[in-house]
Amino acid sequence: MTMDAAFPRLRRLWSGTWRLLLAVVMGLFAFLVTYGSIIEIKPTGELNNGALGMRMLADVALGVVALVLYPFRHRAPLLIALVICASTVVSALALGASTLVIASISTRRRVREIVPVAVLSLVAGVIAEITLPQTEELPLWAVALMSTLSIGVVVVTGLYIGGRRQLHRSLFEQVQSERRERAAHIEQARASERTRIAREMHDTLAHRLSLVSLHAGALEFRTDLSHEQVAQAAATVRENAQLAGDELRAVLGVLRDPENGTLESTGMLQPSLRNLDELLAVSERAGNPVDLVVDADVDPLWHAPSETLSRTVFRVIQEAVTNARKHAPHTRVNIRVSGEPGEFVTLTIRNPIVRVGSDADAVCENTAAEMRAAPASGLGLVGLAERVRLVGGTLERDPGAYENVFTLKVWFPWST
Repeated sequence: MTMDAAFPRLRRLWSGTWRLLLAVVMGLFAFLVTYGSIIEIKPTGELNNGALGMRMLADVALGVVALVLYPFRHRAPLLIALVICASTVVSALALGASTLVIASISTRRRVREIVPVAVLSLVAGVIAEITLPQTEELPLWAVALMSTLSIGVVVVTGLYIGGRRQLHRSLFEQVQSERRERAAHIEQARASERTRIAREMHDTLAHRLSLVSLHAGALEFRTDLSHEQVAQAAATVRENAQLAGDELRAVLGVLRDPENGTLESTGMLQPSLRNLDELLAVSERAGNPVDLVVDADVDPLWHAPSETLSRTVFRVIQEAVTNARKHAPHTRVNIRVSGEPGEFVTLTIRNPIVRVGSDADAVCENTAAEMRAAPASGLGLVGLAERVRLVGGTLERDPGAYENVFTLKVWFPWST
């Protein structure tokens, strides 16, 4: 930690103190030089001791006033600068404070303040030079030239200091702005990651819980199952419940500590087409066999897709078979992958619609419990459409009101 950060008051106190001490030293030097030269050069008989003493007394009084006003220059910069410069008409002791106050007002880089202060200081310096008793009186133009040069140097120095301060402030504000923008970008990235985690959680847990609901419903309503069938269904419930719990813990761990954990680092919730065989096998065991047909035109891309396409297609198929298991249990799901090489890939998924009152009444009766246990949120396909849109694709669904077939079509760019 720097001294500026740890001791701000001490820094401000020292900043004002050394400037005041410099003004005192400069004023004393000007006072001694001015009156010392007069006393040394002028013959004793030519000096009016009373007039000189009164001038010196007034000089000291105005000098003290100028030094007292100098620390308050920031409260009324222009007014105090004018008063201090006006006091130099009589006071040589005030020259130090006058020089520093001119430099101080010049750091503000405002012409309407610098011009009147500089002009008043110039006039005061000329009057003071003329009214002081001297052995050799300088021409008026020479006095004005010398005063102008000295004031000009002080003004330019103040302008330079003010420019440096402005540059430092600008750089500091730029750094602060970049830090705020970086923090905003980091927060936005974290929010995006949390949103992505929520999507992955829905897709994965919905799949697991639908299996749990299906087999739990079978155990509840099927009284004719053998001991082996009951054990197999219970094992499926236990396995998928455990997997769902593990995946949920992984997701919550990432949400609690997003800096030290990501979906990739957990090794979970990132399936792709490499896991498709396992998904289809699970769906078949659950009573919803899947027929997958891949056209020859898209076969090369299907076996070597990009990671983004692989993950997105897997999620589409997973959501489709999960919805079929919820709303059309014990039906066959048909998936066809087609497309135009170099242009697009089309994924068409169809499954029959199970309606109460049809030949599937017995199936609906046996699965009533699972459908009550896992009601549709209505958000699965909405989230799926958003996922597809983010990779440049489109999603359409046909509720199959007339053909009793639910159809889901998804188009992906070939280069996804």
